[in-house]
Amino acid sequence: YQRRVHGMLKEIWTTIWRGKPNQGDGWIGIDIRDDKRNHFVVVTYVEESSPAFRAGLQKGDIIKAWNGILIEDAEHFRTMLSQTEINSRVMLEVEKYDTSLTIQVSVLVIQYK
Repeated sequence: YQRRVHGMLKEIWTTIWRGKPNQGDGWIGIDIRDDKRNHFVVVTYVEESSPAFRAGLQKGDIIKAWNGILIEDAEHFRTMLSQTEINSRVMLEVEKYDTSLTIQVSVLVIQYK
């Protein structure tokens, strides 16, 4: 029962605060927030078993570029994701523990149960 309630609350929170993505939108399994002062986004959540999780992204990682294109803010990141072909792979320039690296992540289709 608690799992079902938790799942329902998570879905409500997602719908209210982030807007529900459309069926068929690209998905890598993260939540992000802006750091507009520095023009990048910060990972705030990584869904377990998601493409981002499998690629090694973690909460607190900084994403600076998507396939070589500098990320301006969270909206720009979401636009890049929505314009990326499903089942393709993208290269994310990430700063993790003061080290810059490039991580390859698969973009999958979001599916609702």
